[in-house]
Formats: sequence, structure tokens, C-alpha cells
Amino acid sequence: MEIASLRLRTTFEGTAARRFLFSPTFATLPLFAVWSDRHWSSLGELTLINNAGVYPRKPFLEMSEQEWDDVQETNLKRVFHCTKAVLPHMVERRGGKIVNISSVTFFKGLANLTHYVAAKGGVIGFTRSLAREMGPNNVYVNCITPGAIEVETEKVVATPEQIAAIVAQQSMQRRLKPLDVARVCLFLASHLSDGLTGQTINVDGGLIMH
Repeated sequence: MEIASLRLRTTFEGTAARRFLFSPTFATLPLFAVWSDRHWSSLGELTLINNAGVYPRKPFLEMSEQEWDDVQETNLKRVFHCTKAVLPHMVERRGGKIVNISSVTFFKGLANLTHYVAAKGGVIGFTRSLAREMGPNNVYVNCITPGAIEVETEKVVATPEQIAAIVAQQSMQRRLKPLDVARVCLFLASHLSDGLTGQTINVDGGLIMH
């Protein structure tokens, strides 16, 4: 079965392969659940990376309930669904890593993004509570809060001047790339992070410190 937005990446730690499972778009979740039930037995150590984010700008007083729900559905509820599909297999194997992608905007707060920030804050709360619950099963649950990452979609929602203003507030005066986030995902998915669970790590070039 082919799932277009389901991507598997394999990296090697010594002689053991760790499989990385990147969660699919919400529309493919029923297929994702079917795929997971059929194929977990063929995988090695399990890591789930929940990475979803839509951030349409809208003043709160102009926001419809449907617009609110759409953002919660994509940014928060899909984390619930994908984790529900994967977690039983981790518990059965008594081990696994879950990495949830939130946003540094939760700590900063941004106008016209109330629905987005609320959902990404929910991801942090989800991470902390699930880490408490899954510790006895040797399942690690952590979170990354990226800052202003250089991606194509930012051109739609921010001007070069706005981006430059954000970079000026960072300790590291450079644009952050997707690879900066991917490296922290790799760390949290590896045994190097076995002392961490329930944690939130900023990858924002020193924009927010807490």
C-alpha cells in the first residue's frame, strides 16, 4: 500500500537500524492506522515524529469557529491520532521514542495566531502528560519548539523585513534551516537522549530562553 505523505527514514546506530516514522497528513490517517497494524512487525526500534502545522493569520474577533477547529484538527488532534496508532506497538515492545513538534510561539505569544498558539501549547501539555504515563513502559516522549525556520511557506505569511526583525532578536544571527530541527529530532530519537523525557527543547537560535 502506498501512502504518499508517509516517509520512512533509516539511520544506523552501530549494527542496529532505527526506523523513523514521520506522521502523515490528517487525510491519510485511516490508511496510516491500517499500515501500522500490518507492518510494525517488520520494523526495528520505533520512533514517531509528529510534525504538523498550519498557521493562517486571523484576528481572534474575526475568527470563525470552523477556522478555529481546522487549526486544532491539524495541529493537535492529528498528534492524538498518530500517537494512538503507534503507541500500543511501543508498549508491547517496551520501548520507543516520540518526538512532537510544537512552536516557540507558545512561549512568545503572537497576535493573529491565537488558534495556532493554543494548539501548539496543547502539544506541549500532551507531551508532558504522556511522558509521565509512558515512563514505566520505557517510552520516551519529548517536544521540540522551532523558531523561525527558513521554509517556502514563510514567504506567504511574512515579509523579508519581518523575518529580518526576528533574526535580529536571535542570539545566533543566521537563518535557521530544517536541518537544525532534524538534528535535534535525531538526538531525541537516539539513545543519546535516554536521560530525557517530558522535555521541550527550543530550536530557535536563542530567540526565547526559559
